[in-house]
Amino acid sequence: MNKRFGICVLPMLLLIFISEIVLGDDLIPPPWRGESRTTFQHWTFDDDDNPAFPEYIQNSYGDAWADISVSEPHGLGWDDDLLGRTNIWADLTNVILEVDNVSDPDGVKYIWVQVTYFWASGFYEVPFVNVPSGTFVDETTTKLENYGPGSWFISCEIWKIDPNPSHEVIEVLNETPEGWIVIDQIVVDTICLPGMPVIVDIELNGSGNVEITWESHSCCTYTVESAVGPSGYQGDSMTWTIEQSGIAGEPGTTTWEDTNSFSIECSKFYRIYTESIEVVPAPEGE
Repeated sequence: MNKRFGICVLPMLLLIFISEIVLGDDLIPPPWRGESRTTFQHWTFDDDDNPAFPEYIQNSYGDAWADISVSEPHGLGWDDDLLGRTNIWADLTNVILEVDNVSDPDGVKYIWVQVTYFWASGFYEVPFVNVPSGTFVDETTTKLENYGPGSWFISCEIWKIDPNPSHEVIEVLNETPEGWIVIDQIVVDTICLPGMPVIVDIELNGSGNVEITWESHSCCTYTVESAVGPSGYQGDSMTWTIEQSGIAGEPGTTTWEDTNSFSIECSKFYRIYTESIEVVPAPEGE
C-alpha cells in the first residue's frame, strides 16, 4: 500500500491558567514556568545595586536588569529594614526592567509580572505596569498584610506582545507625578510561543498507526485535523475533518496517534494548531 503523509500547521493562540494563590512571596507563578521558550526573573533587591540584576534567574537567552529611579533630591532609596519588611526601595518614581529573550518575529510573547508594593493613602501611590508595544490581557491584586498607615499588596498583570521581540522593556511606574512608590519585590515570567507548532517527529508505531509529535506547552490544548486526497496537498481547498480536539499539551512535546490511518487508500495530510481559549483571570484579593 502506497501511503504518503503531509504536515501543515496553523497559527497558535495562548491558553493561560492562573494558579491558586498561596502564602509567601512569588505568589502567582504562571503554569508554564520552567518549560521551553520561557524565562524567569525574581528581584528581591538584597542590596542597593542600581542597575539591579535579579537574585534568581532562569534565562538561557541573555540577561535581565532593573534601572531604579529615586525621587530627587530627598528620596530615601534602598533600605534594609522598612515598613515591616527588609530590602525595600522607597520613594521611587519608576523601575524600568529589561529582559533578553528568544528571537522569533513570527511568534507571540506573553509577559507575567508580579509586583509587591506598599500603599498608604496620602503617602505612597499604587504602581502600575506598562509594556511598550504590548497589549494588556488581565490583572489581579491581593492584600498581603497591614502595616502602620498602609498595607502591602501584590499585583499580577499579564501582557501580550505580537510580533515577538528578542528583548522587551517592562515599566513599573508612578501614576501621579507628585507621588512616590515603594517596591519590595518584582517577578517577571515570559513565554514565547512559536508562530506555528513545531513538528518534531512523524512515524508509524508498532501497531501500524501514524504518530505525530510536536513541541508543546502544558498551558495549551491542541486540535488535530486531517484531509485525504489522491494527489498532493491542496491547502484549504481540501475537506478537513477534526480528528481530535482538546488534546492537553505536555511540557516539552505531545504525541498523538491516528488509529484510523490505515483505512485510507490514498494520501492523508494532517494539520495541528493550538485552540483559542479565553484567558482565565486570577481570583481577586481584598
